[in-house]
Amino acid sequence: KGVRNRMLADGLVPLMGIDNGLRAVANAVQFSELADTLARQTDQEIILPQCLSIASAGVALDEADAKAELRASGIAVPRGIVVTVERSDQLAEINFPVAVKALSAGLAHKSELGGVALNLETAEAAWQSVNAMAMKLRDRAPELCLRGFLVEEMVKDAVGELLVGIRRVDSLGLALTIGTGGTETELLRDTATVLLPASREAIADALRSLRLFPMLCSWRGRPKGDVEAAIDAIQKFAQFAIINEKRFIEAEINPLIVLLEGQGVVAVDAVMRLTQT
Repeated sequence: KGVRNRMLADGLVPLMGIDNGLRAVANAVQFSELADTLARQTDQEIILPQCLSIASAGVALDEADAKAELRASGIAVPRGIVVTVERSDQLAEINFPVAVKALSAGLAHKSELGGVALNLETAEAAWQSVNAMAMKLRDRAPELCLRGFLVEEMVKDAVGELLVGIRRVDSLGLALTIGTGGTETELLRDTATVLLPASREAIADALRSLRLFPMLCSWRGRPKGDVEAAIDAIQKFAQFAIINEKRFIEAEINPLIVLLEGQGVVAVDAVMRLTQT
């Protein structure tokens, strides 16, 4: 106690335990870094959380409608068309190979119910997949209201896959999460989160903090991904949420495929929930 009092009298802070002490030092460093970041963002308006009953408010968009919102915001999505079991003639308008996905606002995990087929090489194969998928979903999820099926051109030459999600957090507002995407997202748990609005630098820092990031930057001879295009797309996604803040609840792109440097990125799958207007 006497040592502690002497330290305090000399303007020093005694720390109890190595773990707690190092954690306190790390928090102080992080606070300083965040303060510097916020100081560079003084031109951005702070968004206060809206009072919404998130549990009951909102409607989910199906994948085609969610991607239409992304496309309108300047984010690239695969070229695709919506078909039904009754109409298959539109398949002549698309290049192969393609993916076929069931369309329903209530169908969040399509692959688990057999609502996704990939790398279909011909119109006949795609059409057979549409019919087989329709029958399978009628048996497995008869309560689903199917709008149709989204047929999209497959994306080639992927360097990496990102998850980009935005959701409303009680008392905080909109939070942007960037992470390793694809089917291993939940397993790897490689993510970083920033509050919106966020500067391009803050988004880039979050992306660079991921364990995935070196793989986008020619790691061990791998081809380099279009990192700048990824940051551009994430910025546009964040801006979409900010512009629509009064009706925005949550949205996610998974995966956002990063192509070779200079070729951009593509939002291959998307979900979105907005308040009813």
